[in-house]
Amino acid sequence: MNAKHLPFLVLIAALAGAIGWFAGKSPPAMPADHATANTARKIKFYQSPMHPWIKSDKPGKCTICGMTLVPVYEGEAGIATNSDLITLSASSATAVGVQTAEVLRGPLVRTLRVTGVIDDEETRHRYLSSYTDARITKLFVHTTGVEVTAGQPLAVLYSPDLLTARQEFNTLATTTPDSPLVSMAFKLVEEPFGQITYMRIYQGTISKGRFYYNSRQRKKGRISRILRVHADEKEDIDSASAGDIVAVMGIECATGDTYCDEGSRDGGTRGNRDAV
Repeated sequence: MNAKHLPFLVLIAALAGAIGWFAGKSPPAMPADHATANTARKIKFYQSPMHPWIKSDKPGKCTICGMTLVPVYEGEAGIATNSDLITLSASSATAVGVQTAEVLRGPLVRTLRVTGVIDDEETRHRYLSSYTDARITKLFVHTTGVEVTAGQPLAVLYSPDLLTARQEFNTLATTTPDSPLVSMAFKLVEEPFGQITYMRIYQGTISKGRFYYNSRQRKKGRISRILRVHADEKEDIDSASAGDIVAVMGIECATGDTYCDEGSRDGGTRGNRDAV
C-alpha cells in the first residue's frame, strides 16, 4: 500500500464508524398509518353548506341542491340548522365579501335621479256645476292651472231663474195677507171638464167665487174653483195666499197673464212687474 493514501483511508473508516454509531442510537421508525392517525382530525359527520339540516356519516351530495357535503370535525359545531339564521364559514364569508356593522335605528334614504314628466294630481281636481240654467258673463280665472284660494271668485253667472227666485223671495218677505193680489198664470192644462190654470201667487190672497182683473186682457174673471195639486191628487180649497202654487178654474187666459184685485189694477200690475 502506498503510504501516500493511508491518511485518506483512515478518514473514510472514521466516517463509516460514526454513521454506524448514530444509526444504532436512533429510535425505530413508526408505521405510516399510525403516524397519519395521530396527526389527522376525526370527522364527526358530513353536512350540506346550503341546506345544513342535510347530514350524513359519509361523503356524498346534498339531496336537495346537489352540492358536495363538507366534513365537520370533532370540536366544531357545524352549520346551524335554524331556518331564520344564515351561517357562513370563514372561507365562505371571505369569498362573498360579507361585511358587518352595528345595528342602528334610523331612516333609510336613497336618492334616485330619473327622468319624468311633472303633472298635477288628478285626484285633487274639482268640477263645479251650476244648479240652474245660467251663462257666464265674466271670468276671473282665464287659464288652466292657476292656483286659487278658498273664497276667491271664479266667475260671474247670470241666471234668469235665480233672479226671478230672488225677486219672488223679496216680494214674499214684505207682503202680508192684506196686500193687493199679485199672481201669474204659468201653465195651462186642458181637462175633460175644462181648462185648469196653474197660478203662482206672489202677494195677497185669492178666494173661490171672487172676481179678479186680468192685466193683459183688461177684463175681470171669476174664479169658480181652487185646487191644491199633489201629484195626481187634487184637493179643493177655499183660498190661497202668497207663496202658494195652485190650480184654478173658471177663467180664460194665456200663459204669463197676471191677475190682481179689481180695485187695485195699477198697483197690482206694478207689483207683478217688480216680482217677475
